[in-house]
Amino acid sequence: MKSKITISKENIIRAYQNENEFTFWKGFRLPGTEIPGIIIAGTFYKKGKNFWDVMNKKNALIVELKDNYYKKLILRVANPEETMRLLNTK
Repeated sequence: MKSKITISKENIIRAYQNENEFTFWKGFRLPGTEIPGIIIAGTFYKKGKNFWDVMNKKNALIVELKDNYYKKLILRVANPEETMRLLNTK
């Protein structure tokens, strides 16, 4: 278990929001925790390894990656619009 994930900005393809990605099935847990409607946390495998840390999908940001262990990071952030702007600026 890791308490910190470090990603180089060069490995970020894009950051975006899309509630359609919050389907009932997040993928196979490897390990992870999901209590529907409350918390999703950990590694899930669905079309690649994805890391989830979400309690409120309105504040969730999806960060698509390249050349990394994870394909996507789905994270809760305080200000999604500002974080997207910072991550999508080259």
